[in-house]
Amino acid sequence: MKSYSGILFSLVLVLATGCAGLPIDESTSTITEAAGAQEIRSSSLTGTNGRLPGDLQSWPLDDRPVFIGYSNRMLDREQEVEAALRNAAEQVSRFELMTAVYQYVAQTDGRRTGSVDSVVTDWDESVVPDLIGSLEVLRREQLLDGTIVYTSVNRTIRSPLPAMNSVIATSSQSGWVRQPPEIPGYIVGVGVAQRRRTMAESLAAADERALVDILLQTNATIRLLEESRTRERSTQTLTTVAQEATATLGGFLVLARHVSSDRRTFYSLAVAQEPP
Repeated sequence: MKSYSGILFSLVLVLATGCAGLPIDESTSTITEAAGAQEIRSSSLTGTNGRLPGDLQSWPLDDRPVFIGYSNRMLDREQEVEAALRNAAEQVSRFELMTAVYQYVAQTDGRRTGSVDSVVTDWDESVVPDLIGSLEVLRREQLLDGTIVYTSVNRTIRSPLPAMNSVIATSSQSGWVRQPPEIPGYIVGVGVAQRRRTMAESLAAADERALVDILLQTNATIRLLEESRTRERSTQTLTTVAQEATATLGGFLVLARHVSSDRRTFYSLAVAQEPP
């Protein structure tokens, strides 16, 4: 239980304050933004003119991976481009090699249930500055809510990318939202997230849930624990379900993203190479 001690401490606070039915919708959480970034908070992820399109396709180009970098709206629009390029370079670094850990803990006392989860990733961030210089910008779009850049990389990367013809054949469709494709040699994951305060946060949340979906398919350990506590007139039983998945992934790549017609739900389709 040591690996879950921090999460269980959070659950104790949840149950003590009577906040049932977690996880909490992160769209209502408060995030402190760096003052230097001068981000413009926007809730205008509706409509079509000048805003995020319903589908962002990043299918491989000539067997090269395509990475869509994104950033929030800032006062300095060129700074947006720089932030989006850095985001794309970080995705390249994670594509080459990434270690990820997912932990989920749910606890009930018979009356209330609380749950929390966390995702921790580790990759070689030191190469990001060099990767920015090796990016080939295929296209960039400045939207009302920020900037997105379509990029590939002009260098040899460690994780090979076999052909994905079976997926590219359906690249114009968002049917993967309902039925993820099967790609030989790859684990396929779909992430779903409700809209956050900004475009970048919404896209990142869906990307993270796609990563979790992949992690749970690699190896997941589930634990069921019960603990009885005697109060003055009754005995309370706490039941804890703990789930953990850890993997070192090569070739983690978000192939496509989709936004629902009401612009409230974001989806990501991601792949990672199957372990040898």
